[in-house]
Amino acid sequence: MINRLLKIKPAGTVIMAVIMLTFGFSNSVRADFFDFLFGAEPCKVGSKYTCDQLDRAKYNVYFYTPEDQEKYLGVAINLASARIMSVQYANQLGLKRDAGWQTVFCLKTNNSECEEKH
Repeated sequence: MINRLLKIKPAGTVIMAVIMLTFGFSNSVRADFFDFLFGAEPCKVGSKYTCDQLDRAKYNVYFYTPEDQEKYLGVAINLASARIMSVQYANQLGLKRDAGWQTVFCLKTNNSECEEKH
């Protein structure tokens, strides 16, 4: 078993070296290449931004009640805090997760208050 792993390791190293030399060392090129091979990460589907950029961006947070009433909750400092804001607001209203409420997180950029919806 160990002999097989030792034989595979150099071959894997050569393959990775060829990939890196062919496609460069920049994160965007590497990510696009691996997206091509394995499919985009769920956070990148429909977005021109990387997952890391999406996780660190600011978002306008909109909450929709089961009756489809919109409530603007404010600006979240990142995607994780946007999720927390929406869950906390649902808890304040006494709504369970399966009650039919929804949220929209609008990606804030220098050019737009809602460049992408997440």
